[in-house]
Amino acid sequence: MAELERVLLPQPRQNQSMRQKIYVLCGSGGTGKTQLAVEFAWRYHHHFTSVFWLDGCSEDTLKRSIASCTGRIPQGQIPETSRGYATGSSVDIDVVVKDVIAWLAQPDNTAWLLIFDNVNRDYMYDRKRYLPGADHGSVLVTTRQAPLKQLGESQCLGKVSSKQGQAILKTWYKGEQDTTESAVLVAQLDRSPLVIVQAGAYLQQSGVKPQTYLELYEQRWNASIISNNLADVQLSFLERRVWITSAISYEAIRYRHRATANLLLLWSFLDNKDLWHGLFAATCNRSTEAAAMLSRWLGDIASSETEFNVAMQLLCSYALVEEVKETAGKISYTACPLVHHWTYHSQGKRFEKELGRLAVVAVGWAVPESSTGDYDTLRRLLPHVKACSDHMKKNEIAWHERAEGGSDGKKEEDKEQKTVLDAMHFVHDLLFNQGNLGTAKQIYELRSDSYHVGKFSFGGLLFSGKSMGARVRYSKTTKAKQPQDEIDDRLLLDD
Repeated sequence: MAELERVLLPQPRQNQSMRQKIYVLCGSGGTGKTQLAVEFAWRYHHHFTSVFWLDGCSEDTLKRSIASCTGRIPQGQIPETSRGYATGSSVDIDVVVKDVIAWLAQPDNTAWLLIFDNVNRDYMYDRKRYLPGADHGSVLVTTRQAPLKQLGESQCLGKVSSKQGQAILKTWYKGEQDTTESAVLVAQLDRSPLVIVQAGAYLQQSGVKPQTYLELYEQRWNASIISNNLADVQLSFLERRVWITSAISYEAIRYRHRATANLLLLWSFLDNKDLWHGLFAATCNRSTEAAAMLSRWLGDIASSETEFNVAMQLLCSYALVEEVKETAGKISYTACPLVHHWTYHSQGKRFEKELGRLAVVAVGWAVPESSTGDYDTLRRLLPHVKACSDHMKKNEIAWHERAEGGSDGKKEEDKEQKTVLDAMHFVHDLLFNQGNLGTAKQIYELRSDSYHVGKFSFGGLLFSGKSMGARVRYSKTTKAKQPQDEIDDRLLLDD
């Protein structure tokens, strides 16, 4: 933290060097890069005139993050056409990005902080295109890519010392500790910060002794070595350790409160950042059928802010989720990226059809009507909408079968199907209006030989592009109904 303060904090004008300040935090997953960036931003945000958190996992998400900043830029300081992006207007996102970067480069706008989080190794785009060409401002980058250290001053995060590891353990586990026993546990956990944090949180919540936890951990580790369940996921040893501690904690949470565990599963189909109760509340208020669908999995968590907060505190107590305090007293929650990935690949993926549909319902019905002017909600929803659409595109065969299958005539199934289709239409409209034309078209792309002017379709279902009401009719090429996967009864809540 001291190095971040030294490099990034604005200095008095007379002491300020005429250069842009860049600091790169690099390291593999689970080393605490994002957590350190969050702590720095929260502790020192008042030192900057503006702080922008940008999702750097892909060029597309980075562009959307930059473009969404327009809603926080004072009127008259960027072209009104670009400001329209925040209000849902259809505008070229590349132009918006260019205007935001130009605003950051203005000579009288010097005390901002940009945080490029999770710059992913899988996307080899030129990140210098998104750094303002100016000799001012502060930039913090978190990445797994060691070559990015050349952008500025840097620090590689990795294993901690035994003494540091025991201090981390003591922060989370308040029980009586034997120094030797703690040292053994830290060593067996490979002195990995996030692994130690999750272990300490589990010890605190469960009341088990470190030796008992270590035995459970080793059983899980050995099982993961011989298991082929995650063969399609490339993990470092450190990442695998985080996945194991996450699995241990997840099972404990499911035992205590199934609905909270289900919330974590549903979250794995959304973006890992900025989940707040207002998203679910808006959906429940707009659609009784959507509220009923959410209730089947989440109980009262979606409809009750109190229950939502209790669930989140349980997830936080096991160090799977972090509370993020924003300005004006607002609170949202962020899931650790590795925990988020583990939840999807090891649990959520098994219920792709059900949870994928539920995620679309949750965010689709939360999209505010354009007449409300609720641009802040639109900005916050966009990453979740994009995550949903990515799952839809990635698993379009399953969605195709589910959408074309229709119902078997049961009234309740018909109502649920229409709720999903309406949500898909709301998702499409938001993406379309935000300039994500390619993604919007893919979601509703015609799956048959029948093309109709002014309409999009998905899975044999046609939608009028002029209506928010998702006018639906079946095309002539719909397939026979496909059998649906069975759902583990342990996931659903009692009626």
